[in-house]
Amino acid sequence: MYKNEDIDNLEQWQDLNEDYDEINKDNDSSSEPEILEPEILEPERDSSYVEPEDQDDELEKMKDQFIRLQADFQNYKRRAEKDRINYMNMGLEKLAQDILPVVDNFERAIDSAENHDSFYDGIVLIERSLVEVLNKFEIKEIDCLNKPFDPNFEHAVLLSEEEGVESGLVTEVLQKGYTIDGKVLRPAMVKVSK
Repeated sequence: MYKNEDIDNLEQWQDLNEDYDEINKDNDSSSEPEILEPEILEPERDSSYVEPEDQDDELEKMKDQFIRLQADFQNYKRRAEKDRINYMNMGLEKLAQDILPVVDNFERAIDSAENHDSFYDGIVLIERSLVEVLNKFEIKEIDCLNKPFDPNFEHAVLLSEEEGVESGLVTEVLQKGYTIDGKVLRPAMVKVSK
């Protein structure tokens, strides 16, 4: 019926039961058992621990900083590109201002050398080449002859009274003016009717 294992277990159980009885006898039965309050242990937290609600606030702050940094970087890129274009245009303006007197001299030479055909043809070719280069870089001549005087693009050097010509009209261009991308590079020097 009983196996050896069961008997061994039974004997162990009886030994434990006897030990329990002896322990209870040692305790004073007249005294009430002491009720111990459970000790609530707080988990140990290292200094980097942050409460969940604080984490949400911190995350929002970091997101905000990230968005601001992105916007600052985009603004920096736009400013840098604008500055680069401005510097290129300033260099181009300086080049054009240095080339324009050369064009003027060629035009004067053409006016004075019309009697010598081959020389004249060579100078006309050089002048046309220079004008083509200027046009390539959006440097355009101000077209103002026989048009109303515009102080934004022209300087009136002379005033003249001419019959049959209405007042305020450009009657002669003494020195051509030029624009670069719509900005006045050099105003035209003109004679205006009064």
